[in-house]
Parts: sequence; structure tokens; C-alpha cells
Amino acid sequence: MTRWMTFLLTLVLITWAPCLRSGELEGADGLVLYVSAAGNDAWTGRSPKPNEAGTDGPFATLEQARDRIRQLKNSNGLPVGGVTVAVMPGRYERSEAFSLTAEDAGSAASPIVYRAWPGGDVTICGSRTVTAWQPVTDPDVLDRLDVSARGKVYQTDLGSLGVETYGDLLHDAAWEMQWRHHRDDNQGEATQGDALAAQRHVQRTSTPVEPRLELFFDGQPMPLSRWPNKGFTHIDKALGETAFDVRGLPGRREGAFSCVDDRVGRWVNEKDALVRGYWFRDWVVQTQRIESIDPENRIIRLAEPYHNKIGLYHDEYRASWPVAHKVDPLPEPAQRRDR
Repeated sequence: MTRWMTFLLTLVLITWAPCLRSGELEGADGLVLYVSAAGNDAWTGRSPKPNEAGTDGPFATLEQARDRIRQLKNSNGLPVGGVTVAVMPGRYERSEAFSLTAEDAGSAASPIVYRAWPGGDVTICGSRTVTAWQPVTDPDVLDRLDVSARGKVYQTDLGSLGVETYGDLLHDAAWEMQWRHHRDDNQGEATQGDALAAQRHVQRTSTPVEPRLELFFDGQPMPLSRWPNKGFTHIDKALGETAFDVRGLPGRREGAFSCVDDRVGRWVNEKDALVRGYWFRDWVVQTQRIESIDPENRIIRLAEPYHNKIGLYHDEYRASWPVAHKVDPLPEPAQRRDR
């Protein structure tokens, strides 16, 4: 949380300045340093664009501008009128927070100001632009796709973009907020589910939970690929070995159940397949990993730990579940599958 708070404060420092008319920075008092997506940290940062020879121009990073200002303060001091860091229009993708401390402060006579160049959009973000999409051509993958989806599914290599960690697929970015809500409003099972399981993991192992990455298209988050695409399907029977009873409602403690649909046989080779559902309490939704699938008997076994009881409220209980993070199928547009 501290990391993101630092980053948000940085955004305020960069953008909180009066709007300027085009060209006004050239006549600004003091020194102007420029940062550009087309820049180079080996350059002087004294001009907004690279020169024709490609030997000088703006800096590439905010860090280089900050460090240059620190050098000025430690040598001859800041010039009268201070220093303005002008960030040129463009998209700046970051992997860590931009940090400013007390040593980066100016004075009334020599202020230090970070601001966007007028007349264009400056976007500073912690995401990556995903490019180089190619249609899926692997015959084995195509065979697992619904006929209507073949030729419409694309893939790209996240590793080539420097994305090497994907977070925990079990948890979305809101899990900690969900846990805090559960703790603060004291509503118990009404809001716990995956968030409570994640918090117990943190307390038990002292290992932080990194939520899964999200993919956005046209400003909208893309859902993990799943089946069914809407709503839920139903389990057939809970098959765990240990039976229990809660006020007349029977269930099984181990995560094993049979399915009503033959489609499970198509998921045997899926990596990181998940199931999400209301397993015993019909107000507690949880996501769990699939350990194995028996396609002949349509049985799914879940990996430990079992976050809750797997059970049936007699024959009419709605123990419904979607399978997420699968190649099969992707018939609806704008779905994603990580890895």
C-alpha cells in the first residue's frame, strides 16, 4: 500500500501546477529541464526535443531530472527563479515509485516545479502497453477451442515486455479492501470468502499476497476466460470422504465433486485452472485451484487448502461454479487468459 501511496503523491507533485500556454516555458524564470519519452539520460536535458545529430536533448526519466537538480543544489546552488521540470507529452510506464524527499525541496526564491508540457497529454502509469499480438496457430490449442472461437483468439509474450510475475490468480486487486470491510463491519461470512483466506495466508506464512495482474482494453478490465461465460453451472455430488452436518444440512469437508456436464474432459491439460463458486454457504463465494480432473467420471478434485466446506444442501442445493482461466472456450470477445 505504501508503494502506491508514494506513487500517487508523486503524481500530484508532477501535475499540480497552473496551466500554461504553449511556448510559455521557454520564457520561464530560472532553469528548465525537459523529460521526454524520446529522451536520453546521457543528454543535458536542456531542450524539449532531440537535436538533428541525436547527440543532445531531453532526459528520458524523472529520476535523471531529479538527480541533476540535486547536483545543482550541492554545487553552486539553485538558480534564481528555481528549476522547472517540464514533462513532454507521452506515456511513461514505470515499474517503481518516483521518490521525492526533503532534499528535493526548493525555496520561495528558487522553487522546484514538476509540470506537464502544455498542449498535450502526459500519462504516468505503472502498467505496460501490451503489443505484438499474434493469432493462435498451435493445432493442439485450436483443437481445444470452441469452433466459433477459432481464428479469433490472439496471444502475445509478456516476458518480452519485461512482465515476469503475474501475481496470485486466486486473488484480485480488491482482496485487501474486501478483508478490511469484513473486519470493520463485523458481518462475518457475508463478506469474507477469498479475502479471509488470503488474510489467513498472510498471518500464517508472513508472505504478502500479490493480486493477479489485470488486462485493460479500451479502458475496460478484461475478465479471465471462463465457462460458462455467464452465470453458473451446477455440481452433481460432493464426494469428500469426511461427512458433516450443520443443523440438518449435510456436506463434505474435502474438495472433490462430480459434475453434471461432460465438458470437464476438455480441461485436463489446462494449467492453473480455477473454480469459483458458493460451495456450502450460499452467501460466501470462493475461488479454488483444481488439482486433478477425472474426465471419465466427470470428477474434479481441488487442491488444498480447502477454504471452506464443500457440500450440498440436500439435492436442491445450488453448489454452482464457473471454471476460470481456461483456453476452452473463448467464444465471447474481450476475454483474457494469462500465461
